[in-house]
Amino acid sequence: IHNTYPKSGLDTASVSIPDYIDRRDRTDSFESTALFTWAGMNLTSTDQPRRLLALKTTPSLFDVLEMAPMLGAPFSVARTQPGNDRAAMLSYSLWQSAFGGRENIVGETVQLDGEAYMVEGVMPASFVFPNQDIQLWVPFAFTEEQLSDDERGSEYSMMIARLAPDATIQQAQSQVDRIHEINREMAPAEVAAFWENSGFGGRVSDYRKELIGDLTQPLWLLQIAVALVLIIACANVANLMLARVT
Repeated sequence: IHNTYPKSGLDTASVSIPDYIDRRDRTDSFESTALFTWAGMNLTSTDQPRRLLALKTTPSLFDVLEMAPMLGAPFSVARTQPGNDRAAMLSYSLWQSAFGGRENIVGETVQLDGEAYMVEGVMPASFVFPNQDIQLWVPFAFTEEQLSDDERGSEYSMMIARLAPDATIQQAQSQVDRIHEINREMAPAEVAAFWENSGFGGRVSDYRKELIGDLTQPLWLLQIAVALVLIIACANVANLMLARVT
């Protein structure tokens, strides 16, 4: 779910924390929602200090993606409280390269940016989100200031959600649009005028289409080509076996 300013020529923008809270709490089209943002972190508690690309995320991300750690457990809701957010989930590759694949890593403390973080789990090797550069996931804790309306417009995060059973993207879009209509009616005049002039709102889209884009047809053609090659290979093997039997 993106913010969007179509009248200003910006169809896709990041999301502020208040926008995320609105869409999380004031719709019933989403079964679960998550907010995440990128962060660089220094790992210094190993023999070889390294710079890591981490993802600060609400603990609900793993519910949205329906992925569980291979070791340990997902972040608890308690980790969303500022001061209690010093926890880390390791990628499989980081677990192997920095910690030797030790299964007792869960519960240990590592140094990230000079702070002590507890390792709460290790993700499977098959888990990649949002890309292969991410080696670490840490909790995204919201402060009182970040939750205030003053933070609207501070758009540096991304939102993802899982549709509720029987809900559609169109229903979710309609509910998101209604939220913005209500907010615009309640906003100060200058803010409401900016929203009106820019067409500010939210855009709900299918994540698979976000990833693939216009590549659907080429991917189908590629899959058909692979199937044809497989059929030819099977036919050749069948001919060889038949010749051998003869």
